[in-house]
Amino acid sequence: MELSIVILFIVVGLFLEIKHRVHLYHSWRERFFVSFGCFIFLIGWELINHFYFDAWYYPGTGIIGVFWFGLPLELYLFFFTAPYFSFVVYELIHREVDKN
Repeated sequence: MELSIVILFIVVGLFLEIKHRVHLYHSWRERFFVSFGCFIFLIGWELINHFYFDAWYYPGTGIIGVFWFGLPLELYLFFFTAPYFSFVVYELIHREVDKN
């Protein structure tokens, strides 16, 4: 289930970026490093909450079942794609607000 959300974020984000000609980054390198920085922050946050506070539990339903450092693979993919999708949507909203 969560993997389908990740795929949806990628497909919709790319569609919106291409259709509306949103240029968030100057290069693929910049795109990677911004997404990677957000990824590191979010995974760090998740690992602290998972191990230190024992706040999260990942049941077997709805996930593939591949875990790395106690977190499911889908979570890593989600935290890599969600910032990209959020930045695209933010830029589109920002454009519309600037027009008015």
